[in-house]
Amino acid sequence: MKKYFIKRFVIFTLIFFVLYFINLQDKNLGSVFKIIGISLLSGGCLGGLMVLLKVTFGKMGQKRNQ
Repeated sequence: MKKYFIKRFVIFTLIFFVLYFINLQDKNLGSVFKIIGISLLSGGCLGGLMVLLKVTFGKMGQKRNQ
């Protein structure tokens, strides 16, 4: 299950960087890609980010309790 989320997260970060690069190259094209990218990231990455946050904060909480 974790592997799937990591894979998905990597794919979305790559997409994000590609879109960011396109945005730097061409402003008009970039704005369209940015809208698509933001919608994709908010839809797909939200689940992954929530899991990552849960994992990191869970570990931090455990360390604090000890």
